[in-house]
Amino acid sequence: MEKHSTAQLKTAAEANADLKRKGIAITVWARAHGLKIWAVRDVLRGHHQMLRGDGHKAAVLLGMKEGEIVDLPTPPRRAANTANHQGA
Repeated sequence: MEKHSTAQLKTAAEANADLKRKGIAITVWARAHGLKIWAVRDVLRGHHQMLRGDGHKAAVLLGMKEGEIVDLPTPPRRAANTANHQGA
């Protein structure tokens, strides 16, 4: 669990400007943090609610939102029931 808190939260424009100032592409930043590229772009455009998932994580890491990043284990996927899909 990671806690991130900043005295002054950044706007989407400020976070985007920080990445540009550092010469870091959004795609590279997203991949480096294991995030979906579209989610990071949406956060930086102000089109994401940032409540949970990749949007939340991106906003916290970019300094746009105070919060905690909790990495929960991924539940195993259920196998498809192939018996019901066989032709009759």
